[in-house]
Amino acid sequence: MLRISPGRFLILLWFMLSGCSGLQPSLSPEMQAKAVDLTRIIENNNNQIKTCRGKGRLTLSSINRVEKFQFVFVCDLPGKIRMTLLNSGLPVETIAANGEKVTFVSHTGEHKPYTINSKNPSLEKMGLLPVRLRQIIALLAGRMPLLDFDTASVSEDKDNGATTLVLKKKWKNRIQKIHMNARQEIIKFDMFESWRTLLYSVSFSDFENYNSHVIPTASMITDRSGRQMNIRITEYHPNIKIKPSVFNLTEL
Repeated sequence: MLRISPGRFLILLWFMLSGCSGLQPSLSPEMQAKAVDLTRIIENNNNQIKTCRGKGRLTLSSINRVEKFQFVFVCDLPGKIRMTLLNSGLPVETIAANGEKVTFVSHTGEHKPYTINSKNPSLEKMGLLPVRLRQIIALLAGRMPLLDFDTASVSEDKDNGATTLVLKKKWKNRIQKIHMNARQEIIKFDMFESWRTLLYSVSFSDFENYNSHVIPTASMITDRSGRQMNIRITEYHPNIKIKPSVFNLTEL
């Protein structure tokens, strides 16, 4: 009877799941192990944060338009958020997601209140970038939104010490590339669909320490058409108590 060691079995299983794709940056077991380790580190980063509250500045820009707002937010991960955009201190728009649906209220009469019956809609449906709501919630909480992947691989640049982690979801043809510098700090990630079509990129610049949690306080989201969403967090409080009614647009 043919006997296969546990280590060889895992390697064989990985090849079976990966198929014959030539897109893997590296096929060595050592690099595959490193890819799995990096993925676990990223998944565990700030996973102690369950709720948060804060303030910041938001800039939306396209080829011929720039809009600037202040904003306040509360989040209950993974899928609850209430955010109010303000202009010169006055409320403009409030968005509330209770984990089952998302409601929008205009404070300026721009539109009537409306609701999207989805746990995790794309912001593209709202005329914004093709980023899903729960990815924004994760970013505000200081977490890295990861693709639900089938395979993970990693490549390294020996000249500058940079690392790129590649996650793939085959049946959805999705790819996420996470770029890290020589200190293993995430500086950017790209999300692709149909293997090679860029959906959007997120880059990080500034980080601050809040109650022993290192939070990215400046991030920029850019889609393939050049639209941008710049988020600057100026105040942040992790793991606070939040009333459930907050996410049903009854109080803040």
